[in-house]
Amino acid sequence: MPVNKIDKIIEHSPSSNGALQKLIRNANEKAHLTRVLKNSFPKYLSDGIKNVKKNGTILYIECLNAAIATNIRFESDSLKNALSPLSDFGNIDEIKPFVGKFSSASSDP
Repeated sequence: MPVNKIDKIIEHSPSSNGALQKLIRNANEKAHLTRVLKNSFPKYLSDGIKNVKKNGTILYIECLNAAIATNIRFESDSLKNALSPLSDFGNIDEIKPFVGKFSSASSDP
């Protein structure tokens, strides 16, 4: 059975709106937002951040444990202020940290 590399599949994909393209764009956006956020947060918080998702003006932060999620919750006002000058996070009104995984079935974790 032949194995196709992802680059070959994308290269031959006629549509940029296909499911694979959408999946790749979403993954790249999450990875970018996560990198930017981790560099903006203090190290004691950023080490506990697993993933980030932005939905409108709400920023969802997937944390490794409850302690990190609680710290982010308590410090959310100062963290929003730190993020406000950044173009990716300038319109964030609410930070919702949680422990677990993002739900693939809904837009909210």
